[in-house]
Amino acid sequence: IVLERSPASQMNPFLLAVRDVRFSIADTASICCANQASVPLYGPEGGEAVEDVLVLVDPSMPRSSKMIFDSLLLEKYTSVVVARDLHMYSGVSMQVALHANCVFHVVAVPDQIIREDVIADLQRKYMGRAFQCAGCGFGPIDHFGCSDLEAHHGEQAYNGDCAVDNSCPKCQWFSSDIDDWDKWNGEVCEEYIKSEIDNSEKADAKQRHSLSEVKIELLLRILYSLKKILPASQIMMLETLADEMSANRNPDFSEKAGVEGISQLFLALVIPLMMAENAENAFPTDFHQSKDCLLSIIRESCAREARTKFRKQSSGDKEMASKLAIKHVTKLLGIDPSTAPEALPQMEAEPPLENVRADCDDSFNELNTEARNTLWVRNVAKEWCRAWSFASAFCEIVSSRPGGWRGVERDMETGTSHYQDVVEALKRVELETPRQFFEMDREEMQSLFLRIGVQAILKGACGISVGDPVNLLQDDSVLHNAAREMRMLIYLNRIREKMAQWKIVGEQAIFMKARVADIAQFSDMIHAKPHIHGFDKQTFWGLWLAAKNSKCRDKVDAFLQAANDEFKDKHGIPLASLE
Repeated sequence: IVLERSPASQMNPFLLAVRDVRFSIADTASICCANQASVPLYGPEGGEAVEDVLVLVDPSMPRSSKMIFDSLLLEKYTSVVVARDLHMYSGVSMQVALHANCVFHVVAVPDQIIREDVIADLQRKYMGRAFQCAGCGFGPIDHFGCSDLEAHHGEQAYNGDCAVDNSCPKCQWFSSDIDDWDKWNGEVCEEYIKSEIDNSEKADAKQRHSLSEVKIELLLRILYSLKKILPASQIMMLETLADEMSANRNPDFSEKAGVEGISQLFLALVIPLMMAENAENAFPTDFHQSKDCLLSIIRESCAREARTKFRKQSSGDKEMASKLAIKHVTKLLGIDPSTAPEALPQMEAEPPLENVRADCDDSFNELNTEARNTLWVRNVAKEWCRAWSFASAFCEIVSSRPGGWRGVERDMETGTSHYQDVVEALKRVELETPRQFFEMDREEMQSLFLRIGVQAILKGACGISVGDPVNLLQDDSVLHNAAREMRMLIYLNRIREKMAQWKIVGEQAIFMKARVADIAQFSDMIHAKPHIHGFDKQTFWGLWLAAKNSKCRDKVDAFLQAANDEFKDKHGIPLASLE
């Protein structure tokens, strides 16, 4: 397995990001030795170097391999995998989290070649023996067989269809002397990486709506192992989650509700069936047709991803992450600051906030949004639609088989041929896309992704709720509420600027106004609040200085009558000083 760790994942192993799960079997001793020696270890599939192994209970030796899970050795190894520390093991939940995250990755993430895989494959094949162009730096170029590059340059190939070309494929630089060519430094040009990814996507396009046999075999092995190690407390929690999905139209899957990781929700779809005593006690599948339940999962998953994304951008600073998220949503909705409420002039009091919010513009410009801005939401939705499709089919296939999951377990322990029917049935399962599941066209899906994305960013990164509509599939109130809140935040920033300016000029402004006021106007000013000590610092001292400097005893008396005894004793002015 290939993992991406974070400081948070040391405390909560469900936050470990699984980047890849390889299909070949490996042993912990080889991996530990390679890691200790800082030697990259590659699987037969190629791609990035492997540094970690997911230890499984083996169905071909269930009792002996299960004993390993109860050993101190595996506790130490699990601690190293999760936290890169021998002494961070916090219980079987670490092993459950690794199983859950890996099984979700295998189901939800389609086979795809990534940038790191292209680079790693070339480095594994050519590093140390390939060359690069001395003119433009393009590499790797594999000059093999002969060091005299002139001898065969331009020769016709054996089939006569092409000629041997020993020049640089990119800039056509050429030298006949192999010593003139630089050793390849391991860097790969972006054009080549892009072409490899594009070619891979075209080749795999037809296979992306179903799982391959090797993936299904791996899934069944991980699920088999997971059931063997699940403690009773985890089983109870997953069954409670499943009941919540079945009973509520809009269930709460937040961390406050006890959901440590989003992959636990996938387990809640399949584990109750696997724990059933027989096929007749299979977990009910009514909720599998519920768009609302899947939508709730997608929204929560997006909220968590948005929180992680913006906190990474802010280097863990929550306040800065919130500001970045607000700025992003403001731009996403096309909010012009000129459409936000303006603060009143310095000497005028602001109206109640509720009144400002009620009158605030809630319009947004969806035409300004682009598909790439909600691509991350689309990816989350695609993953969960795949996972949901598989879980629904898995429950149906296993529950209809004699013996249910327990029968599948027994057959896995006796040999591959005994459960081949399950593998073949799962191979035929079509993994739905968001458009298929929600029955929407491209434009409708883009609008839905925007609604989910805006709600997720504000909830996950800012802690701002913009409503929870009953029908998010069709209701645009989330976007209207978000547009209003963005304008209100602009307004509140203007109020803060006004207050900052007031601290500088407020006392002088009040002083000038109160000094020229007659006694009736002055009395109205000091009684604008129930108690004179309820004024802010600038207003209080501006009024007092105006009373003292106006040489008017009536103003001083009016002010002192409204002040407390301590102020009178300290600042009371004899009549003679005003004459």
